[in-house]
Amino acid sequence: MAGQESSVRLLLEAKADPHVRCVMPEGKDPKTGDTARDKASRFKHASIVKLLQKAEKDSPLGWYKEDGICNNRKLYSEPKTSPAGPTPAKAETVVAAAAKPAAAKPAAAEPAAVKPAAAEPAAAGGLPLPLALLFPGQGSQYVKMLDGVKDLPEVKDMLAKAKEILGYDLLELCLNGPEEKLAETRYCQPAMFVGGLAGVAKLRVERAEAVERPTCVAGLSLGEYTALCAAGVLSFEDGLTLVKLRGEAMGEAAKVGKQAMLSVAGLEQSVLDKLCSEAEKKEGQGALF
Repeated sequence: MAGQESSVRLLLEAKADPHVRCVMPEGKDPKTGDTARDKASRFKHASIVKLLQKAEKDSPLGWYKEDGICNNRKLYSEPKTSPAGPTPAKAETVVAAAAKPAAAKPAAAEPAAVKPAAAEPAAAGGLPLPLALLFPGQGSQYVKMLDGVKDLPEVKDMLAKAKEILGYDLLELCLNGPEEKLAETRYCQPAMFVGGLAGVAKLRVERAEAVERPTCVAGLSLGEYTALCAAGVLSFEDGLTLVKLRGEAMGEAAKVGKQAMLSVAGLEQSVLDKLCSEAEKKEGQGALF
């Protein structure tokens, strides 16, 4: 969201469902969860509100989970009767306000056989939904990262190899910082690379099928290297060696001149254009890309 109309438009073109509401915490009615349009309206993103209003009219309602920790999640097939309670309602009952209760259905003469809930969400054809593994880039690091996975045998092995390749104790840096050092490109990139693969190791223990059958893997910037390693294109040793060289080279390149990168969210394009023009006047023609 954050005022990025082009991003919202791309999501809608990819058939994102504008009717989906936010997951609500325990004790809160899922029917009161915000839709994307509700959020856009609250933050006064008028152009996005208009875009989503049209999308809501043009997009059919689907099925959505009524309760539980995954309430309001979109379902990809008509929900079956659950032994724990009533079936999730058709979208109209989920997205509508609870102004009038649904009419009670007459009891069936013979109760239908109930099926146990599937271990994974299933698509309409009964097959598990596709999975993707996505890896973050530089900037997601923090002191104490790896603390929750450092004792996993697979992670221990990676950290031992990392110490040999990098020439320093990566775990010590990740656990104790200092934060300023961990944020340096030459240290941050290896930390994020190992951190991403440590996440895969944890997932392998907790949900092995997610690691065994991903439809695709992808990463943002540095995360592309992690994705290549997770996909088996690179060995851990080769991947970390490349990331080490990349981090060192980028750190040296950054010393050549004054530079910075800024992510802007929530501003109208006209306001952003004005700020960019003012910055270019101050820093010189061609200073902004």
